[in-house]
Amino acid sequence: MAVFVRMRVALLCGLCTLAGVAGAEVFHYVTESGRKVYVSSLHKVPAQYRDQIKVKQNKNAALTDAQKVEQGKQREQARTEAETRREIRRLEQLRDKMLTPVTIRGNQVVVPVRIVTAGRRLDLKLVLDTGASRTVIHQQSMRGVSLNVRQKGKAVVAGGGQIDMQHVIVERVKFGPYTFENHTTAVIESTGRSFSDGLLGMDLLAHSGYKIDFAEQTIIWNAEQYEKANALIAELKGENTPEPSAVNN
Repeated sequence: MAVFVRMRVALLCGLCTLAGVAGAEVFHYVTESGRKVYVSSLHKVPAQYRDQIKVKQNKNAALTDAQKVEQGKQREQARTEAETRREIRRLEQLRDKMLTPVTIRGNQVVVPVRIVTAGRRLDLKLVLDTGASRTVIHQQSMRGVSLNVRQKGKAVVAGGGQIDMQHVIVERVKFGPYTFENHTTAVIESTGRSFSDGLLGMDLLAHSGYKIDFAEQTIIWNAEQYEKANALIAELKGENTPEPSAVNN
């Protein structure tokens, strides 16, 4: 405790010394070892260094009160502008997470979805299907992966036939800005070749509030928040508020 008190007193003394010389002339010299030393008066400079003495005048000493006020305003403006740039970057990153490029084949929208299961990461292409109550993954897309099977059964396909189906627990499902942990997904027997790895169903889509931009081939997740972020970015940049995107569900 005594050491801490002495250190604190020394620090306060140092600050007081600096405060006392603010606005005054500051002298400096360089020792044989190359260390630059600053002192507040000429008599504190050792005799052997006085031939190299230089004077450093505090820049603020010559400023008028009006100039000091203006300088303070400029510094405050610079801080405000820096904070604004940081907020714009934060909002842009948030907005960009809500925008996902997709592939559109006819009237089918193929969404990139990442899953993690059994310690492996798989990047899948799932068809967005609002008619599917549960997300479905083709068995061949999970080939070689150890599945955490919760239940086995049969699924009825078009034409009345049946195929094998397993309900499996996936450690993580991620698409757009959304992440789902320990989610139960259906894995079905593959029925031939397909351009996708399965279906992205309403168990994951129900609360996303998405909109599809068919022209740009993108999905906007949580479209309301996306528009709010755009409006805030425009406001912070001093631009006109953009019109809402022309997108369709």
